[in-house]
Amino acid sequence: MPRRNGLRPDGKLKKGYRFKDGQIVKSKAKICKEKVGQKIGSTMKEFKNGKTFISKEQAIAVGFKMTIKANPECKKDLKKN
Repeated sequence: MPRRNGLRPDGKLKKGYRFKDGQIVKSKAKICKEKVGQKIGSTMKEFKNGKTFISKEQAIAVGFKMTIKANPECKKDLKKN
């Protein structure tokens, strides 16, 4: 039996996935977290190469800010609790 992305072996949905129009899709929060993770990774590479950023905290903050600016719909998913 081929394994479908987003399903556990018992056939239930994994956390962070949902059904939409009969298809399994990632939830918006999961997509936003992946985007911010990619952006933080790129800013941390710049920090390690000695460019642009003074500290790790600054690189992380800039990664969050750039993600929110590019994807305003992610703002409420990335808020602190």
